[in-house]
Amino acid sequence: MRQILMQRGHYEGEKIGVQAQFYIVMTVIFILNTILDIYYLEAYQLEEKIFRFKNINTLICCLAYPLLDKSTYRLITFVENQGHNNGLTFKPTPARDSLQHQLNSELYFINKLTSTLVVSTLGTVTIGPLAAALFQMYLQKSAGSQIDVSSFALPFRLWYPDQYKTVSVYFSLYVLQIIYIYFYSGYLYCGLTSGFMALKITIYDLKFLCLTVEEWDGEDMQKNNLYNYYANYENFDDDDDGEHSRGTKNKRKFENDIIGQDLSLLKTGIDNVIKFHDMICSRASDMNKDFEMMYTVLNNTICFQMCICLYTSAKMDDIVLKIENILLIIPIAGMLFLYCFYAQQLLNEGENFRATLWESNFIDKPKWFKSSMLIIMTRISKELEIKPFGFYVLNLRLFSMVL
Repeated sequence: MRQILMQRGHYEGEKIGVQAQFYIVMTVIFILNTILDIYYLEAYQLEEKIFRFKNINTLICCLAYPLLDKSTYRLITFVENQGHNNGLTFKPTPARDSLQHQLNSELYFINKLTSTLVVSTLGTVTIGPLAAALFQMYLQKSAGSQIDVSSFALPFRLWYPDQYKTVSVYFSLYVLQIIYIYFYSGYLYCGLTSGFMALKITIYDLKFLCLTVEEWDGEDMQKNNLYNYYANYENFDDDDDGEHSRGTKNKRKFENDIIGQDLSLLKTGIDNVIKFHDMICSRASDMNKDFEMMYTVLNNTICFQMCICLYTSAKMDDIVLKIENILLIIPIAGMLFLYCFYAQQLLNEGENFRATLWESNFIDKPKWFKSSMLIIMTRISKELEIKPFGFYVLNLRLFSMVL
């Protein structure tokens, strides 16, 4: 992802390069040109005006991503540093190794899924108008009439004088817009993939904490079983039942050793859990700030695009563009579903961690342990939710409302 951003003129901590400046200037030109196109349309051409507003809505989203490169870089850095817990050490176990393997598989799947969504969405936007133009060109040639490009669509509709409405100008503008879409595809891929991966890593961090708390109870049971075994079968028996018998001394020594080891491991474990959970809360807060503008713009764009796609697929006469708008709904809705789904998973995993703590056996633990548990339970009372600008929460309820 870093490589993709650098290819587009974005270097972390530096001013944007020529490629990014070209992209931003082109976006502004497209927006102004579309506004001019709307101005020249007649009052009765309501549908054409709606199509132009659809373009403006898309172009605003295109403009947002290069301006949010700092947020994208922070998310990429977080993804690259996954697994590094700032010096916190947890005992390696097969369960933890399995959890890490699952996370790596999930991240690989997210990368493939996001790539597919971006390619299918922008590929449809790119190929649809060209296919429609070639089909109309074929019909005009079959009818023996002169080719009229005034009705040919572009990925982003542009206004230009009638004397320039030629086949060569049309295809030149098409190539320019394909280059523009190529730049945008990289921004969209980096923004979506880094965000989805950051959410997934945070979800697995909470799973990791749940596993750690469950292991506390499991280790207690193992220690109790070990103690019972030695108490019944090892050198704790003695013919003399007095306080100073050899068996009693061995038993006390064993108890002290076990208790000392347990307390040391328990203190280290709960300290790590508190610090790690605090780190997760801090990361979630930072992610929320990085997601605010990015997902607000994307959410509004997706909602508007889906409405227009449904409207145009029902009203348009061009069968190719009708199919294009129908096909666009699927990947666009997929993007909306994914970021709502992962945000919902974050909420669910926070609830699972809360339930795991409440079910943990802490009645017979020392006072300092109970105080530490109280600190954690106080912290987890706040939901780990993604809430852009505090207006709405990203979850599956939002997805159902948008649909």
